[in-house]
Amino acid sequence: MHLGDGRFVGHVLADTIEWACASVFSTESLVGAVAIADHLLHHHPEAFAATAALVEDLPLPRAGLLRARHAMSFADPRSESPKESMSRALIHQLGFEVPELQYRVVDANGHEVARADFQWKRTTVRSRALLGEFDGLWKYGADLSGPNGGADALEREKKRELMLARLGYDVVRWIDSDLTDPPAFARLLTENGVPLQESRAPCG
Repeated sequence: MHLGDGRFVGHVLADTIEWACASVFSTESLVGAVAIADHLLHHHPEAFAATAALVEDLPLPRAGLLRARHAMSFADPRSESPKESMSRALIHQLGFEVPELQYRVVDANGHEVARADFQWKRTTVRSRALLGEFDGLWKYGADLSGPNGGADALEREKKRELMLARLGYDVVRWIDSDLTDPPAFARLLTENGVPLQESRAPCG
């Protein structure tokens, strides 16, 4: 793809954010593009709209145009990290139902007691709602230098998970390495009852 004429940033000639994102969205896979699309839509909605218009005006090959349209239509500003974005895209590509993002768990009094990365509703197959969580090492990093290392963070997570279970939720968790092994990730989702998209079977 031919990029724009660019603009100088100091002494460096750089392309605009719109041209750069149009290039990424039209050439990368959904998993590779969606983290940028989510971030752009959340933090720079005007640039996102300008990128969408630019994509339609560029002489892209049909495959590139469809790829860019898909990435931008899939973008969701509620995603809070690149790995959450990549998880959502891979879940979709593997044939599973796309979950609700940043789901608020409330108690009987309507008070928020937790917020999960992902949520799948109860179904005829599942009697309990299912929450999904991407576990990055940063989640425990704040406690690693403390007197108990990561024990404090792990204890909080155990208490949180027990509380979610009492409220009728199951939880499926995954880490970075799961996202680099799609067949294994598909098995993990299947084993934990993540629902499939209609008329689709899991890939891999």
